[in-house]
Amino acid sequence: MIESTIGALTRTDLANRILSVVAISALLIWGAWAIQFTQTSPGDQANIANNTASFTPQTAVNTEGNATISPGADAQYIMTFETNIPPSVAPTARERPGGLGYTFGPDPFDSTSNVTFPHKTTYAVFTFLFGWQLGPNGGPLPTIWASTPSGIMYNPTIVAPGYAGVDLYAKQGVAAFNQHVGWATWILEVDTPGNYTMHFLNSGVANAAGLVAMGYTDIVFSRSSPYLYVGIATIVVAAALGIGIGVEEWKRQRRPSLSQKAS
Repeated sequence: MIESTIGALTRTDLANRILSVVAISALLIWGAWAIQFTQTSPGDQANIANNTASFTPQTAVNTEGNATISPGADAQYIMTFETNIPPSVAPTARERPGGLGYTFGPDPFDSTSNVTFPHKTTYAVFTFLFGWQLGPNGGPLPTIWASTPSGIMYNPTIVAPGYAGVDLYAKQGVAAFNQHVGWATWILEVDTPGNYTMHFLNSGVANAAGLVAMGYTDIVFSRSSPYLYVGIATIVVAAALGIGIGVEEWKRQRRPSLSQKAS
């Protein structure tokens, strides 16, 4: 008798179907991940430092490099950040007692959440050059550190070369010393109101000199989807493959296969 079977699958056909399903599933998973993947920009310390490269200080103090930091003294260069500053109050630079540094402020503290994107983060920026005199037999080096409402930092997270043309200030007062710290920039994240301070403790045998520029900068962080379009394209390809395989299976099911078997 003649017996008809419809859409019989060989082992090869079955293996091809399984591999196709696995491949399409992998493409869909990768495509969905690529669409959802986001990164914060700027996303690292180097990018933050680069974004600060165009920063213009609000104030530069002791630009003549005068030797005002006596031996054993702790000079402090302070930036203050406050909330709800009256419009009539502008930030100003005020010399500290004994000429040991300056206080600058108040500057505004942004209390909005930094969890959502985009958001703005404020950074206190100190660009500085110090010179000091060691004795004939050397001696202890000065100590430079930063303090914030969150604690003390001897090695700030973000350090960069000097910016904003502050190295063009006259340096004769600093250059006269046999030891000095070259231009450097410390970038401190302002995460709470209060004082953000750079300290210089003179451990030399004579007065030290310091040139310091201070100011704040706001950097906007946003999320980008670098693989967005690649992910969409991958899903489109996976969908097209799935539709093609479905159409082929539908056609195969409609095409009868005749075999003869002796009864």
